[in-house]
Amino acid sequence: MDAKIATDISARIIEICRQLDESAAVVRRSSPSDGSRYAIVIAEVFDIINTKILEPLYYEHSHLAPPHWKDT
Repeated sequence: MDAKIATDISARIIEICRQLDESAAVVRRSSPSDGSRYAIVIAEVFDIINTKILEPLYYEHSHLAPPHWKDT
């Protein structure tokens, strides 16, 4: 994948993850029981995003990986 496209995808995915995380906080504040169930689903989505999109992307374009990425 072209480095410019990879950079764009990385930024978009990071923003999507931020928004998903915020959505989980909104649901938790409105209903703790719903929030717990919702957070589990969001965690599953994060896992798919990490393993299917970010890991391959950062493997090919390691310069895009956040500093903490290598620690995980």
